[in-house]
Amino acid sequence: MILSPCFGYRMRFTLPSIRNSRLTRAGAYRPGSRKSPVNTHHHPRMSILTFSPSYLSSLISEAERSPRRRQFRNVHRSHAEPCQRLFNAIEPDSYIRPHRHQIEPRDETLVAIRGLFALITFNEDGEIAEIVRFGSEKYGDSGYCSIGVELPAGTWHSLIALVPGSVLMEVKAGSFNPQAAKEFAPWSPEEGSADASAYVAGLFRAVEAAADLSAADVLDTPSNN
Repeated sequence: MILSPCFGYRMRFTLPSIRNSRLTRAGAYRPGSRKSPVNTHHHPRMSILTFSPSYLSSLISEAERSPRRRQFRNVHRSHAEPCQRLFNAIEPDSYIRPHRHQIEPRDETLVAIRGLFALITFNEDGEIAEIVRFGSEKYGDSGYCSIGVELPAGTWHSLIALVPGSVLMEVKAGSFNPQAAKEFAPWSPEEGSADASAYVAGLFRAVEAAADLSAADVLDTPSNN
């Protein structure tokens, strides 16, 4: 999905006339109002959240200290919200066991905020079906690195961070049921098992091989000049 400017459409915005309006003592502008001043206190759901560099850095620090070498931080306030969104800081040695979201089907959107990632999808037998690299703007000059992906529900997948300090934003439809959130692939090693490290190393080798092929394709593409 691409967000781009809309051309050929003329939009009109009508501003209320200052002459026919009143400014409340609290400073809130209410056209033509003769009622009591507007309550300018922020409703908790209307306050603006900002995600500063220090916000991301603190999340990365938590991931570095975690035994799982990753840490998420929810933006949504409850599992009941219709849009579930969170930041996830992931280090390169973190193993995210292949899984899918099919019990309660949910498409999943992943956007790189910092660093570089590889999304790996699998077929039913555990063979790699596709590898997509995506990263922040710093890594986009190569021409074969996206800024994010949208993963269809029911797709077996895993994710690895290719550089330290990588952070992504994840968005899925709600509500969220922790008991039905994911189904682990039966052909993949369990997290924390003796086979997990070797499995991750194999994923890295596959990503590196795919990157070499993609780079070669870019170099071999004829010029449009």
